[in-house]
Amino acid sequence: MEIAEHLLEDNRQQVRILSLGAITADWRVSRGARVVPVILGHGDARSYLADRTYMGAIVGRVSGRIGQARFSLAGREYRLSRNDGRHHLHGGKTGLSRRNWTMQSDGAQAVRLTCRLEDGEDGYPGALDVRLDIRLDDGRLIYEMQATPDRPGPVSLAQHNYYNLAGGGLIWGHRLRVVADSFTETDEEHIPTGRLAPLPQELDFRCGKSLESDIHRALDLNMTLPGNHDRNWPIAVLSAPGEVALRIWSDQPGLQVYTGARLPVPGAGICLEAQNWPDAVNHAGFPSPIATPERPYRQRLVLEIAPEGEGL
Repeated sequence: MEIAEHLLEDNRQQVRILSLGAITADWRVSRGARVVPVILGHGDARSYLADRTYMGAIVGRVSGRIGQARFSLAGREYRLSRNDGRHHLHGGKTGLSRRNWTMQSDGAQAVRLTCRLEDGEDGYPGALDVRLDIRLDDGRLIYEMQATPDRPGPVSLAQHNYYNLAGGGLIWGHRLRVVADSFTETDEEHIPTGRLAPLPQELDFRCGKSLESDIHRALDLNMTLPGNHDRNWPIAVLSAPGEVALRIWSDQPGLQVYTGARLPVPGAGICLEAQNWPDAVNHAGFPSPIATPERPYRQRLVLEIAPEGEGL
């Protein structure tokens, strides 16, 4: 497999993109006289072939977990590949994160990647054509995703960076703010029960909270974002004291907050995945993940690194 690379850069940051998994392999930001890496990654592109943490990848065709690796659509049951115990996670055994996308350069500040999933791959109905445009624009890193199926089927993509804004060490000194006041309740296997629950005080990040508490060291939950949120304001802000802050804008209804318990070094990074709610295809009350040829899937994710004082 030949893995292509493309470097996006402007006067204050560099972003390295791989064709494998549409992975964001490196993001470095100038901080005075220093250049700070703000995501986890491997120096060698081929190291991602053995990575099982979805580091930096685009995951899907459905991100998150699907309980029992099955769902029903239009009166027919579909059985998916199982890659998380008896469940299906992030698109299964051969999802988008494992594919070598086609990469088309568009200069120093933009790149387009495309990928096609065939009918029946990992058990899903229909073929799916996926397009991803990544660009730098006025200091912001923007991901625009579109996925067009040839028949109705579930689609929910997520960008899976692990952030460490200090450039190393653990993330427990970081602070996080998220506009959510509820989450999708899950069972002991992280499968949604179908119930929305208010965030308890220790998990309510609306006013900003440090990640240093023990309860935050095992976070893996989908926070539900309010539909009336002003899209001009970020859904989440992550900051490292004395360093920089990450601001996130998204048009998705959920944000999975995962503090990296399965990383080789737990807590080395935090993943903030803008996405639809996990297992939505099995819960009528959740936002529908069904895309059609007439209504293709779309997502826009905007990331910005700012001085820490502008974050929280």
